[in-house]
Amino acid sequence: MAVPIFIGSISTTGMAFTDTLMAGRVSSLDLAGLSLATSIFILITIPMSAFMLGVTPIISADHGNDNRKNIHFHFYQLLYISVIISLISIALSLSAPLLFPYLNLEPRVEEVATKYLWIVSAGIPFTFAFNSFRSLTDGIGKTKISMICCMLGLGINVFLNWVFIYGKFGFPAMGGIGCAVATAMVQFFMLVIQLFLTSRIRYLQKCAIYRDPPKPDNVTCRKFIGTGFPLAVAILLEIGIFSLFSLVVSTMGSTAMAANQIFFNYMTLIYIIPMSIANAVSIRIGYAHGANDFTAVRNTISSAFVIGLALSVVVGIASYILRNQIISIYTSDEEVKNILTETFICVSVYQIGDYCQTIGTGILRGFQKNRIILVMALITYWMFTVPVGLILCFKSVLWGPHGFNGLWIALCVSLYVLAVAYIYRTHRIVSRLKAVN
Repeated sequence: MAVPIFIGSISTTGMAFTDTLMAGRVSSLDLAGLSLATSIFILITIPMSAFMLGVTPIISADHGNDNRKNIHFHFYQLLYISVIISLISIALSLSAPLLFPYLNLEPRVEEVATKYLWIVSAGIPFTFAFNSFRSLTDGIGKTKISMICCMLGLGINVFLNWVFIYGKFGFPAMGGIGCAVATAMVQFFMLVIQLFLTSRIRYLQKCAIYRDPPKPDNVTCRKFIGTGFPLAVAILLEIGIFSLFSLVVSTMGSTAMAANQIFFNYMTLIYIIPMSIANAVSIRIGYAHGANDFTAVRNTISSAFVIGLALSVVVGIASYILRNQIISIYTSDEEVKNILTETFICVSVYQIGDYCQTIGTGILRGFQKNRIILVMALITYWMFTVPVGLILCFKSVLWGPHGFNGLWIALCVSLYVLAVAYIYRTHRIVSRLKAVN
């Protein structure tokens, strides 16, 4: 189940990569405008998408209990919420360019960023409708559906980028703005593909997914909001910590900024592995919990942590051994390489804590215990990582100052704190289930 989620995530990441690669061939100004716009767009849409992640285990529990009526009902309530989320996201996307005149941007950078956000907002309703159907299909264990959609979406994205960025088949060459047109259209095509594939699933045909839509239910919608809101805020807190890192490193010069960006990009890429495991675990636990199968719950948790620990060790060691080759892919600058060589030492230690805490969040999502995720994110990221990271960064403590490496050292420690907290919370939940069963 985790493999299709992993491939789908790689495909989604590939869309952003191809946007950057193809727009960068036009001009550095187009690339800068695209970078600014996509950063804002991600800041808007990722927390909203995380909000919807909280509903997937609810559908999984319905599936485990074979409650087809509830699957039908809960799916439509999520779809109604996605309409509200879409309207909020569109409003934020359209209003964000109002801030650009205060940023002293190059005219072309401002033009690309502004038009990107305006155009891509047209695809937002398709994005969240797709996410609703993804929660439905993932919730019943059909993760290959979203994988196929994302893989086809990547291929369509590359083709449409080529058409609109460079001006093919009679269309004007739009540069970085063409990425927005391609992205909006890709979201529409992915939704169409998802609708078709979903209609072919026999179990969902028995659930009458495309028939007799229920009315919005205030009680259920409030429940979903209570489930998803902590996840959305937790993601915002996590995004915020990395944004703060970038701001702090920006005071250290261009070399440190380049090194930090490369390291962050690499860590984001390999994070797809534990994230995929966590998403799969949340679905499996939701299903087993809904079926009141305590043995399956316990086995899922044990297997997830064993696999996660094994992979974290492999990835950490491989990253350390191959650090020079990995760094050379990103840059040829010797100063940046020297900084990153030291930073990559943290990778092997970082991985174990990151895998365990990420899998822990997946387990808690499966049990619909999302508030603890928000509370722990607030405490560890903003009450520990920020002050300790700044001290290690600039003060002469623990053989410091450590420069931007101090920020990553503090984050590494906080991930282990999160891992211990989530494992303890999981143990408490499992102990209660064992007592009941």
